[in-house]
Amino acid sequence: MNKPLTRVANDKPDISALQNFGNMWQSLGRELTSTPDAMRGNTLPSGTPYALGQMLATQSNSLFELMTENKGLSAEDMMRFFIIDQMKKQLKNKDQIAAILDDAGITEIDSIYVPHAAIKRYNARAKEAVLNGQPTQPFDPAAEQGSMRQEIAGQGNKRFFTPDELGEMTWAEVFLDFEWDSIKVEVTNENTDKQAVLTSLSSAFQTIASLAGRPMTPDERMVFSKIMSQTGTVSPMQLSQTAAQPAPMVGAPIQTPKVDGGALPR
Repeated sequence: MNKPLTRVANDKPDISALQNFGNMWQSLGRELTSTPDAMRGNTLPSGTPYALGQMLATQSNSLFELMTENKGLSAEDMMRFFIIDQMKKQLKNKDQIAAILDDAGITEIDSIYVPHAAIKRYNARAKEAVLNGQPTQPFDPAAEQGSMRQEIAGQGNKRFFTPDELGEMTWAEVFLDFEWDSIKVEVTNENTDKQAVLTSLSSAFQTIASLAGRPMTPDERMVFSKIMSQTGTVSPMQLSQTAAQPAPMVGAPIQTPKVDGGALPR
């Protein structure tokens, strides 16, 4: 009692025992850290498939990806609790905003905007012609909408929005019932398999070459854009798009609309 603890020499005091003890800890360390031979630069055993070695090397980086994801989650919390909250306080205005959309978003927005804008512009032009005593052509939806699409084609993948045309509504009133928790925040950019990406891009290039100038159908473009989006390297908006323009009407009759506006579309 009241004596210090002393080590009991119950192992062999030789160099072989010490080497075996060190090798045991090295092997245990490799198992704990999941470090395969491919990651340490060692030659894989004979007969090991190359795909298996590549998979093991990819899995060995999972710890780094986990650290990146944790930092990304912290940045996402900062965006949601501070940045988005600050944006909500600045919505009490009527400023014009610009949005960058993908193919599906542009198609959806233009399908709503173009028909109404074409009717509005035709009404304004027809009223001015009636007041000046000039003849005007009947309303042609295809021609008017085609002209509108040509004008907004120069905007590319950008579209501009205002809360209200009459200036009576602010952005805070527009987003009054919006669920802010549904906003998707993407911060991290984890490592991707470059071989798979290059394979997808090569297949996409062969698909484009096989078309020989033929435009894609809507279904083909939807699938092709989805593939390009999944690769994460090429945006579908970076690909040139050619929209079929409606043929102009030749010899359209010229009619004078009624002064009371009954012939004008609403």
